[in-house]
Amino acid sequence: MEKVSDYSIRNDLIFKHIFSNEVILKDFLEAVLNTKIDSIEVKEQYNLHESNFFDKVCYLDIKAVINNENIVSVEMQNFNDPYLLNRIVVYKSGLVREQIKTSEDYKHLKTVISIGILNYIEYNDLKNYHTFWETRERSNFNHKPLDVGVFHFIELAKFRKSTPNWNSKLDMWSAYIAGTNSEWVKRAMKENGIIAEAERLRQEYLADKENRELIDAYEVWKLGQRSRENRARDEGNISSDIHIPFIFK
Repeated sequence: MEKVSDYSIRNDLIFKHIFSNEVILKDFLEAVLNTKIDSIEVKEQYNLHESNFFDKVCYLDIKAVINNENIVSVEMQNFNDPYLLNRIVVYKSGLVREQIKTSEDYKHLKTVISIGILNYIEYNDLKNYHTFWETRERSNFNHKPLDVGVFHFIELAKFRKSTPNWNSKLDMWSAYIAGTNSEWVKRAMKENGIIAEAERLRQEYLADKENRELIDAYEVWKLGQRSRENRARDEGNISSDIHIPFIFK
């Protein structure tokens, strides 16, 4: 049997494949949001094997509805993006706007929760690797925040410098996704059977040669996109014929 390359779960396509599984996503979101999820519906946005897949890479995030009241967007960000927050805000606005139907009013809008898993440090001045952001009046922090959505960031580079709390489900998931400490990964899978199932799905996905070829083709394509974007920025001219995905990593 051909040896399966050790592609990380942080790879965009593998991440999308695994976390589109509702059982796995539910367990992960309960850890991040620290709440019980009674129902979850993953919104499938494209087929990885469609012939025009590379025109749809802007949809490599995970989108789901939880408890029929919140929309959650989960994105794996592997490279430092100076426009990360701006991009997430724009995308969040799109998730709000697409809910509006001609016959509905604003009271039917679901709150949008954005979760960014960052494979780098975004906030050097903050200690915690998991941060939670919401909109509050600056002089009245005891007042209820505006119900306009919230942001969660998980900075894996910070987590790697910490000591995991094996009683914390979020630390288990972070240890698995960070993936650089094999003992931590083994411990996470031992402590949480859902994480072990995620690893089984990863191995199963990579056992398919066609999937590995798609991953390799995507990585080459993404590198080319990044090179063209950097060159255009260096020249001070991002021309209209350079295609830059909305969710560019």
